[in-house]
Amino acid sequence: MPIYSSFDAKAEIDVSTLLAPGMGSSLPVAQEDTCTLLRRTLQEGVDIVVWKGRLTRPLEFDIHDDDHRISFSCSLAGSSQSRFDDGASPLIHTLQEKEASISFHPGRHGTFTQAGQFDSITIMVRPDILEGWFCDTGAIPLNITGEDCFLTRGACNAELRTTAQMLSQGLCATQAFAGSSSDRPPLWLLGQCLVMVSLIQEGNAHSDPYSDRIPWRDQQHLLRARDFLLHDLSAAPTLPELAQEAGLSLLKLKRGFRQLFGNTVYGLFQQERMQEARRLLNLGLPVLVVAAELGYTNASHFAAAFKKQFGINPSEVKRQRLGAIFKVEH
Repeated sequence: MPIYSSFDAKAEIDVSTLLAPGMGSSLPVAQEDTCTLLRRTLQEGVDIVVWKGRLTRPLEFDIHDDDHRISFSCSLAGSSQSRFDDGASPLIHTLQEKEASISFHPGRHGTFTQAGQFDSITIMVRPDILEGWFCDTGAIPLNITGEDCFLTRGACNAELRTTAQMLSQGLCATQAFAGSSSDRPPLWLLGQCLVMVSLIQEGNAHSDPYSDRIPWRDQQHLLRARDFLLHDLSAAPTLPELAQEAGLSLLKLKRGFRQLFGNTVYGLFQQERMQEARRLLNLGLPVLVVAAELGYTNASHFAAAFKKQFGINPSEVKRQRLGAIFKVEH
């Protein structure tokens, strides 16, 4: 069963509300999905957030960053995208699997998108507290008096991934078994948070803070290219056709898709194609009908692609659906 089950598509969610205990009934998660959002305040101005689950189709919701915290994030699985269209400097960025980032978007309004299987952990720190943490080194990771930015992102090394995994497991155990031997004390969680923040800052200290920022005009071209690509999931356009439609060179098109969407052009097409296949199968359509609907002339090729994406054959989706219906009826 999902943690979240209903959603008002016109609603905008404040970060402070989203992370409050009991929030979640506003997130658009389908019945067959699993989604967990855990948050714990370790001290005033320092929060740890774990966001993990599996989605059969992309989840998107509007968000307002009213929390005024600097976020240190690590993606252990999956990728996510944040888009801020308001203000003088609109911004889109993608945090890919096994990457870490430092970001600060006070007061901004935007959209957050997540898809597939995901597992990430974020440490949210009030700027004045962060100044105290870095006062001895002078290595404050951003100009906290300046305007918002997606400061930097970089690959997670083994030490950072291990620390993030320990923190995620520790918080999940604490939330599930509060008061038991599995319950990690706040001091342990805070200590690991300090380690994680330090490792992210260390790994990103020499990065160009705007090295992966795509010019706004190019972002709009890439968004148009994505819409054109996914308009018909039964047949993908050629790369030259897509580049011409978007008004970009082939190099900018291919590089931009990796930067903005965290995938290749045809990788994104195939991912969305298989998500649509799963949705249609869950509606009860026969495998052969779904394969034909999505442009496959060979059912075995469709089955192989579906299994590569989800680890099961298309026919198993139908059996799972019938099993769930039988269980409900009895």
